[in-house]
Amino acid sequence: MGRACVSCGTTANACVGGTCQCGSGAACPSGQRCVSGACVCDATVCPGGCCVGTMCVTRSVAQCGAAGVSCTACGANADTCDSGGACRCGVSAPCATNEVCSAGVCVPPGSTTWTQRILTTPPAVNAAGAAWDSARQVLVVFGGRNASVAFNTTWELGASGWTQRAPVTAPSARYGHDLAYDPIRQRVVLFGGFQSASLPRLGDTWEWNGTSWTQIFPSTAPSARSGHRMAWDPVRQHIVLFGGRIDGSTNFYQSDTWAYVSGAWTLLASSGPSPREGGSVVWDPGFSGGRIVTFGGVSSSGPRNDTWAWDGSSWQQVLTATAPSARVFFEMSYQPVLGKVVLFGGSIGGSSGFNAETWVFDRTTWTQLTPATSPPARNGHVMEWDPVRQKLTVFGGFNGTSLSDQWEL
Repeated sequence: MGRACVSCGTTANACVGGTCQCGSGAACPSGQRCVSGACVCDATVCPGGCCVGTMCVTRSVAQCGAAGVSCTACGANADTCDSGGACRCGVSAPCATNEVCSAGVCVPPGSTTWTQRILTTPPAVNAAGAAWDSARQVLVVFGGRNASVAFNTTWELGASGWTQRAPVTAPSARYGHDLAYDPIRQRVVLFGGFQSASLPRLGDTWEWNGTSWTQIFPSTAPSARSGHRMAWDPVRQHIVLFGGRIDGSTNFYQSDTWAYVSGAWTLLASSGPSPREGGSVVWDPGFSGGRIVTFGGVSSSGPRNDTWAWDGSSWQQVLTATAPSARVFFEMSYQPVLGKVVLFGGSIGGSSGFNAETWVFDRTTWTQLTPATSPPARNGHVMEWDPVRQKLTVFGGFNGTSLSDQWEL
């Protein structure tokens, strides 16, 4: 049309009137490419090299895929992705089904024995919040309580041990809140909790960047609550919050599901599992496409022992032949060496019936382990996977008194 030619690149497959087009529509936007007349995610420009639909997502051990191919779950028999988006153990093919991939080598499944790690730890605490900061390679623990005293301290566990941080500004003292880490924005996010049984529950949102806490003021947010749980969804790239307890004498348990991303909360679902608090949620990459899994907690009918999975749009109950007994204030974490979700501890009530059980969940079955050694019974502890040490770390909790011991699996 009398103009110099310009390259459409991979965003188009046709020229109409001198304008680049993809199929019958406009050229694809940045981050997408035109394939057979349709815009798809261009994994070659994704920071993580992986796509889900038209969106870039962080490519990880759990999710591989490239060049517009949807991510697939690798599971425990791989620890990296090759340039084509395929799962690998190191530079080799994925491990056999009876092996796990650890540091690029196929090995038998990991140890199921708990070992106490002797460190100078923070003071005894229970009902704190914790999240693993993958950018800084530290476990972040905030708040909690001992007896009737709530804390607003920030502690980090790194390669050299525990360090108390001293930010100029911090959230108020609290317990019964939760933390989750956003690896895209490299922030630990905190929501809710309460300071004491005589004060209203909290509904504030804060972010920790490794140096300072900043309060966020979203236009919409979950109601003030405690006993909720949060986890990062790497496929949809947002934090998921489920359940909790609000103030009031009736209908105080909640069953709503929220997403948090870039300072904004969005309601995803107003129903699902029965309203409850004190359960646990965890991202399980072993499901096809990955799922957020929740188990247990307490509802208006008492402690629960049901298992549910969230696929990004709805909750589905996972029926299993066996399951841990009904319990509250336990912890769950995905253990990639075992390739399973690990559950530890809990109680039948807030301050009674403590247990020291260890269970694993493989998407279809709950199995109780019988380790030779185990942490003492407790609830209200924190438990997170440490990818540096390749161990699950348990710290603190309550079994009639607050605890300050640390264990690894």
